Amino acid sequence: MAKRVIQEEAINRDRWMVSYADFMTLLLSFFVVMYSVSQLNDDKYRILTRTMEEAFKVPETALNPIQIGDPVTAVNPGVVEDSVQSPEQKPTSGQTEEPEQKATTSEPQLPEEFRRISREVEQKFSDLIAKDLVSVRGNEEWLAIELKSSLLFQSGEAEPGVDAGPIMEALADTVRDGGLPIRVEGFTDDQPIASEIYPSNWELSSARAASIVKMLAENGVSAGRLAAIGYAEFQPVAANDSEEGRAANRRVVLMISRGARLRPEIRQKPQAPGLETGSPAAGAAQVQPEGASARPGAVVPVELEGGGLLYTSDPAAAGGSRSQAAPTSSPAAGPGG
Repeated sequence: MAKRVIQEEAINRDRWMVSYADFMTLLLSFFVVMYSVSQLNDDKYRILTRTMEEAFKVPETALNPIQIGDPVTAVNPGVVEDSVQSPEQKPTSGQTEEPEQKATTSEPQLPEEFRRISREVEQKFSDLIAKDLVSVRGNEEWLAIELKSSLLFQSGEAEPGVDAGPIMEALADTVRDGGLPIRVEGFTDDQPIASEIYPSNWELSSARAASIVKMLAENGVSAGRLAAIGYAEFQPVAANDSEEGRAANRRVVLMISRGARLRPEIRQKPQAPGLETGSPAAGAAQVQPEGASARPGAVVPVELEGGGLLYTSDPAAAGGSRSQAAPTSSPAAGPGG
């Protein structure tokens, strides 16, 4: 009988490669998922948020963060424009969605008036914007239209050149219809100037701002909306160690404010000459606050018909006719304001 040969099965020592390959595949998949989650799509996030709000009837809230302070972020040509509906925003079930107005994902939402002005400036000055001679930037509170001084003035001069007329006429046509306040700010480089007309850069920058204000007013912009401010060389946007930097610092900026007032108003109350309301001397009469009822011994202002104020401690004079003249013998009477 033949002897049976027992063959030993060879041990596979490469089984670990199967587990290792599975582990590497899972690890690669994990990092791919983490990378895809880290890339946030603002449009998809906005759509998801709106869908969740409609499903759970949550009151709509603003997606834009609250801006603190007064940052001025550059707005490049073409940034301030109506957004185009992305494929994710197109209605898929017969529902109509309103197009959403936005600047860019990195720009804050601008007011509609700012968007209109920005679009018109970009259309009218596209050639100058391409040459970096005009720029527009803004945020929720301010819109800045910057013009290089070489467009408007000769070196060391504040009298507008021939080319400044059409530029300011176009700008005035853009901002004329709105009622927003406009601050015209003048800036220079750090090169000293000592002419007979402009002893320093303060006078030069202020004179240039005033010239632009005058041209805007002559082209129909309400003078009550305008103000001229000079900053000299103390607000640079580039280093003054090169000609390019100095040229960038020589500029005129139209700052359009979203607020209704050009400047804050502080109400002042009239005070009798020689009287101090802080710590009156013993026995001295005090000025009665405006609108308060007169009390014995109180000094109250009486507005005269011919102009000026009469300060008196006589209650009858305080409540009498406005047409009475200021008594010359009364020690409490003061000069007209």
